[in-house]
Order: sequence, then structure tokens, then C-alpha cells
Amino acid sequence: MTAKPLNWISWREARQRMPKIWDRWAYFPDRADRAMMNTLRRGHVLCRGEGIILFGNHGDKTVEINEILPELRGISFAGESVAVRYVQRASPPPLHPPQCYYTVEADLGQIVSSIESMTTSPAAPFPVCDTVKATARFVAPELVWDEFRDELIRFELPADASSNDTAAPAEPRRRGNYKGELTAFMGSLNPKLLAQLSDDDVAQRFEDRVHALIKKGLSVLKLPQRRHIANQVSKLRPKYPAAP
Repeated sequence: MTAKPLNWISWREARQRMPKIWDRWAYFPDRADRAMMNTLRRGHVLCRGEGIILFGNHGDKTVEINEILPELRGISFAGESVAVRYVQRASPPPLHPPQCYYTVEADLGQIVSSIESMTTSPAAPFPVCDTVKATARFVAPELVWDEFRDELIRFELPADASSNDTAAPAEPRRRGNYKGELTAFMGSLNPKLLAQLSDDDVAQRFEDRVHALIKKGLSVLKLPQRRHIANQVSKLRPKYPAAP
């Protein structure tokens, strides 16, 4: 029996597909980034890739992506390159008791130190490093899409959300789906500001927001003409009473 090959894709492509699983991730990219980080940190998704440590202990040395996933703290994309922020943990040398530590945080070259506890014991004449926030750069790290998608659906979708993608990558969303995104957009505006804006102004701001997400590869939403969006804004206004 021939084994079925795994569906490997780049992290960037996986991030771009996430709004196809849940529409709202196109509108709230910060939530999508956090969901991706949480999913990878749980360790249930196969990943592969080798990177270079930029900051932290062992700078300029190579590191395997799977070695740092449990301590993942942040992901930043620049093309196919991925900057991964994580925590390095070091055990104190045996000659120095654990009562004496400096916690040293190194992130993008900025060093911040704080004393956890100090002792005047002669056995601990100087502090030792406990944890270090490090950054490593990977070129096109990959993950198994099926596992990543399933983990997102199981653990990262809100209780009242329904997935668009339970088996395969979804087709680009149809035009009618913009109404849900528009509702969320209007709800995010300050009520006083929303009351001051005309329907056309709200429609234009919504268009600008969606187009910005499309350029970043974070949305595939297709919009109708602005006058249709403005008409929908007019219908939705009663849901958002003006601020006193």
C-alpha cells in the first residue's frame, strides 16, 4: 500500500488561507496571527525548516523550527521569510545556587534586565542568565496544511463561529458575504464617529480597509459598487444607536 504524501505548504500560504476557514480572520489579522501562534505552539502540527538565530544565546547558529515551537512568542512575515520570536531557557551552572538570577530579555537587540532575587552568598558572586527572548529567521518554513486546518477549527474558532473550510480550501468568497464584514466594521467604529459619517463615507472607509487586507494577502473578499455598500450601511444603522 502506497503512503499518501503530506500536504506541505509554506507558513505564509497557511496564514493567507486562514480567512478561508473563518471570514472574520480577514478583518481581524491580529486575532489570526494569535490563532496561528497558539496552534503551532501546541505541537500537534508537523513543521519543517531550518533558520538562523539573530538575537539571543548562540547567535548566528542554525536552529530547527521544531526545537522552538513550544516556546513560540511571535511570528512576523517578510515575503517568504519568517522572523520567529521565542524564549530560550538556560539552566544555572551547578556552582551557582538558584537563588541568584538575572532575567535577561533580548528582543531585536534591545536588552532589558531585571533582578528576580539576589543573595550575598560567596558561592554566587555574579548573576546567571535564566531566560532569553530570542529571534530566529527562517526562509519559507513549512507545515502540513490538513493538520493545521483541523487544529484551527477544533481549538481557535469562537464557540459561535462556523467554519467555511472543513475539508478543502474554500473557493473565494462570493460578493454577498461582504455584508457580515461590513456589520463587523461598523460595530468597530466609535458610535459618535459613526453618527457623524455619511453612508458613503462609511462605505469608502470599509472599501479602503478591505483593499488594504487584500494587498497583504489577508482577504479575498469581493465588493460590489460603493453605492450598494452605502445602501447596506443605511439598512444597518438602526443596529448602532448614536452615542449620547
